[in-house]
Parts: sequence; structure tokens; C-alpha cells
Amino acid sequence: IVSEDSDVDLIIVGDFEDKGNLQRAPIFYKEWHLVQNIDLPVDIICYTSEEFDKLKNQITIVKEAVEEGMEI
Repeated sequence: IVSEDSDVDLIIVGDFEDKGNLQRAPIFYKEWHLVQNIDLPVDIICYTSEEFDKLKNQITIVKEAVEEGMEI
């Protein structure tokens, strides 16, 4: 359900093996704020391919993204 308090949940799947979970998203937050021209809150979640594949069949935001999200 979308409301005026909604945000974007952006899942990025990439080669993050050399970075811990807390080191992954900050790079993308900086870029998000540089390129967007509207004030839209975002939650950026980064996974390796292996992590994403493991989580897409469990009850997680990844499963919801696979079922209802949009690949860009």
C-alpha cells in the first residue's frame, strides 16, 4: 500500500564479497542523493548474488521484491 509516508526499497545485487553488510549501502546513498531531483526517501539494501538467491525463497523483503517489485 502506497501512502505519502512511503519510501523506495532499493535492493542492489552485486559483487560485495569483500565488503561487510554495513560497508555496502553508504556508497549508493551518496549517489542517490546526488542524482535524484525529488525528496524521496530510500532504503538501500545490498546483497551478493548468493545472499539474494538464498533469501528469495524465505519470508523476507527479498521474496516480496521478487514477487511484487520491479527490476531496473
